Amino acid sequence: FAANRRAEAYWQVRMYADPAEGFEGEYLVVACEGEAVERLASQLTDAHYGYDGQGRVKLESKEDIRKRDGKSPDEADAVVLAFAPTEDTGIHIWRV
Repeated sequence: FAANRRAEAYWQVRMYADPAEGFEGEYLVVACEGEAVERLASQLTDAHYGYDGQGRVKLESKEDIRKRDGKSPDEADAVVLAFAPTEDTGIHIWRV
């Protein structure tokens, strides 16, 4: 459904953050306050979505966001990565 993993991860966070779209009984909770809340909310809602030639969800590139807003969505990327679906690569690392 998504053109790449970044678009998929952002779309997943969007679903959790929107009660009308979200998953019943599951919510997105991020601990921050003050200006950090405003900055994060702005970054998460500012990315433009579209569709590629195959009808898959496509997310505006970081470069395009930076050109348009003058800022990189670093905090939003960090939150999205924290909620991103993962694949089992077979590589497991333990600290001993």
